[in-house]
Amino acid sequence: MKTDKSVRFSVFVDGGNVFGQDEKISFGDLRYSAGVGVSWFSPVGPLKFNFGVPIKKKEGDKIERFQFQLGTVF
Repeated sequence: MKTDKSVRFSVFVDGGNVFGQDEKISFGDLRYSAGVGVSWFSPVGPLKFNFGVPIKKKEGDKIERFQFQLGTVF
């Protein structure tokens, strides 16, 4: 039986923040998110769909729950 490797599913947890040059790095200020993704190597090129939700956020954060990518990164 042939296995199709053109579709891949993923689960992710991500954490991070941006600190200025003169700011003290504090691990308590990190933001976290988790989500799921699907990658498909389609006939028109690679397609990626990701859906994530914030686990730890602060007021004023820009929330981007859905991301879509067509093609590859150079």
